[in-house]
Amino acid sequence: MGILPSGTVTFLLTDIEDSSTKWEQTPETMRGALAVHDVLVAEAIADGGGTIIKHMGDGCWAAFDTAPAAARTAVDIQQRLQREPEELRDLLQVRIGLHTGDVQPTDGDYFGPVPNRSARVADLANGNQIVCSSATAGLLSGFDLRSEGPHLLRGIGTEEVFLLHADGVPPDLRPLRRSAPPTNLPRVHTSFLGRHDDVQRAMALLGDDHSDVTMLGPGGVGKTRLAIEIGEVISASKNKVVQFCDLAPVADADAVVASIADQVGARQQVGMDLLESIADYVSERDLLLIFDNCEHVVEAVASIVDRLADADGIAILATSRSALGVHGEQLMEVLPLTPETTAVDLFVSRARQHDVNFELTDRNEAAIREIAKRLDGIPLAIELAAARIRLMTPEELVGGLDDRFRLLGGSGRGAGRDTLRDTVQWSYQMLSPHEASVFIRMSVFAGGASLPVIAAVCADDEGIASDDIPDIVLALVDKSMVVSSVEDGVRRFSLLETMRSFGDEELSAAAERSTYRRRHADQMLALARRENDRLFTAAELEVWRVFDQEWANLRVAVDTYAEEQDIDMGAQLVLSLAWYASFAMRPELFTWATALLDADGMDGHPAFTDLCGVAALGEYLAVSGRVTER
Repeated sequence: MGILPSGTVTFLLTDIEDSSTKWEQTPETMRGALAVHDVLVAEAIADGGGTIIKHMGDGCWAAFDTAPAAARTAVDIQQRLQREPEELRDLLQVRIGLHTGDVQPTDGDYFGPVPNRSARVADLANGNQIVCSSATAGLLSGFDLRSEGPHLLRGIGTEEVFLLHADGVPPDLRPLRRSAPPTNLPRVHTSFLGRHDDVQRAMALLGDDHSDVTMLGPGGVGKTRLAIEIGEVISASKNKVVQFCDLAPVADADAVVASIADQVGARQQVGMDLLESIADYVSERDLLLIFDNCEHVVEAVASIVDRLADADGIAILATSRSALGVHGEQLMEVLPLTPETTAVDLFVSRARQHDVNFELTDRNEAAIREIAKRLDGIPLAIELAAARIRLMTPEELVGGLDDRFRLLGGSGRGAGRDTLRDTVQWSYQMLSPHEASVFIRMSVFAGGASLPVIAAVCADDEGIASDDIPDIVLALVDKSMVVSSVEDGVRRFSLLETMRSFGDEELSAAAERSTYRRRHADQMLALARRENDRLFTAAELEVWRVFDQEWANLRVAVDTYAEEQDIDMGAQLVLSLAWYASFAMRPELFTWATALLDADGMDGHPAFTDLCGVAALGEYLAVSGRVTER
């Protein structure tokens, strides 16, 4: 065994089809045939520049530095076998699998998900077939490849696989092993990242009996992609037929039934209405129905789900931004990707699709993490950002995110909701007038707020009373427009940054931005005064918690007073935060104090002396910090 390659490695696995039976029937003949196989395969691997890792049973496992070298070797093996006598060829029907991934050898062997996936890819092949994973196929040019669609890799998930044809080798027309039953699931051309736990969670909710599951989440969070993956896994692992019904193009609720009938292949039967015909058609078929993009036709879909409740063997998976509200419905929230990990992986993966030379490096990693964080881990937004990688570096993309709807404007191809603005606008247009008003007013909050504070800022004198706010906010949560969380025993409500940016634009367009920013700032000033008065009391720990929790909102309030050139309120707010900021080491407070001192009209202002003291304290702490560092 030579030196094992590391980094991006392509694995080649061979195995003799039905070797156990052949050993039982003709052990001596099989012993000789296996010796020929081992020599033939070893010579081909050596000639192809590969390294044998180990022989396994009646097969061989080898590693190559490049995918083309591994593919040429696989073809060479099959061609060499064809030159052997016919009786030997009958015994040595070799199946070969190829898969590529990033891996490092350990103690002369490889471990982990990449070799595991390689073995599962090889499991799909029949004798005389070469099967490639999508990762390997994407690195091959000039080879005769044919997609076989998604197949289940046992214990791992689905993978689009390809057959590699070798010249001079008769094509084996048998379907790949363990192929899934037919479905109408949309074809996807991108890898599935970061949602494997969600797939398992959905499958557990769907179970083996009739069940209804609705996956909820904001636009662009990846509900459709997740539903397709779930369908592929269930199709392969449970041998279910899966029917996918895309309802996004259906503008009229009355057309929902006809659209579903068309997509599942049902036809109206004599003596039945169309919905009864659908129920009759799908009954007892061991079927998973996926209703995608239900939010604009919720009532129509709910009535259909209710009518299908008695159809035997049917499970229903819906994606929506609000619940269907049917009896027995199980709700599953689809969250954004984790910005620090999976969202970064998604950006890198999609960026490589647009620029094959793109890599995650020490230089661009911080910028990519910032992109993932500021885009809230929303897959659509991250994919749109990655699509700009041929125009802008990650560092330049970060600089453009302040105007994210222009930056992430989509490709302009097709009529779908392919821009970030389209996706948010779609949800916004389905809100009631009062819901829309409260939603855009909530954009003044950074980091969220409690219900009483939201009511104090967002209620008005023209139809939205303070008592109406809880129900309106709950409706916004149900429609995936507002995020609910519990912090230190208090429930808070906030907007994802993408939603907040959209809401801020709409608030400006309604000429209400200054009004509600000011109301928000005055609420934060009242909070700062109240908590500052309690700072040196027994409630000090609670005061720290409140200031920590509201710091982003306090920052917005400072900006609001600065924009309005209200030095009186600005000074009161800064002075109310001075002691806390000094103890909590929040240096931006001293920058705010300095900016106020430079404002017009501050000379001779009653707060001038106190602000000078705050600025001087900031300088002292900065110098002390530098001395300590030395």
